[in-house]
Amino acid sequence: MAKMYPSDRRAVEVTIEGARTGVTRSYRQDSKGFIEVNNARDAKTLKESGFVEASLMGVAAGDGVGFLCKGCGFNGFFAVCGRCGCDNKEDGS
Repeated sequence: MAKMYPSDRRAVEVTIEGARTGVTRSYRQDSKGFIEVNNARDAKTLKESGFVEASLMGVAAGDGVGFLCKGCGFNGFFAVCGRCGCDNKEDGS
């Protein structure tokens, strides 16, 4: 399940219609402004429409807190990467 948020915060509901089947699915924002999508195709459609997937990574880049993994690019709180196990501690520290 992916959490998405629109670039335009005024969009509180989105409806997706299947091209072949014509089946429609509607998604509404939760109290925090995110739309929870449980279908991978719907998530892809929303990304193509300008929605952004909410980050599930540890810390925001550029704030000086945490470690950016040299192996897989994961940004986490600890020197040893939680995804691939790579040790990202700087030499001499």
